[in-house]
Amino acid sequence: MLTQGLVGAAVLLALLAGCLGAEPDAAGMPPATAAPDTAPQTNASAPSAANSRLDLEVVYSGMWSGAYGTRDAIKSNEGFGNATLPLPPDATFVQAEFQKQESTGETLTLRLVRDGTVVKEESGSGPLAVVTLEAPLG
Repeated sequence: MLTQGLVGAAVLLALLAGCLGAEPDAAGMPPATAAPDTAPQTNASAPSAANSRLDLEVVYSGMWSGAYGTRDAIKSNEGFGNATLPLPPDATFVQAEFQKQESTGETLTLRLVRDGTVVKEESGSGPLAVVTLEAPLG
């Protein structure tokens, strides 16, 4: 019964692809079509929130844990080594607090980065250091 359903679906996809004037791909799926871009043109040199990137970078070679986000949404995370954590590009305020999970003297650094440029940076190097970063944006 399942085989008949799959064959029927494949035939339907092939018919639809034929109606659209395109051949199905190797998986039997019709090719993707792109809708015309009707968005107004903007100045490419002025980044907007829609095409901007905002990240929190955790720079530390050991184990860490913490929380980060905006006033509307906080996420917790833990990891080992350097990490890049995405933030909403339209954020107006970012906060983060991370802690080393080891008693080394190595520095834990938090960097707020927008489109490759460091907006704010905070560091701590004591054993089990806690690093807090807060930044109003806008």
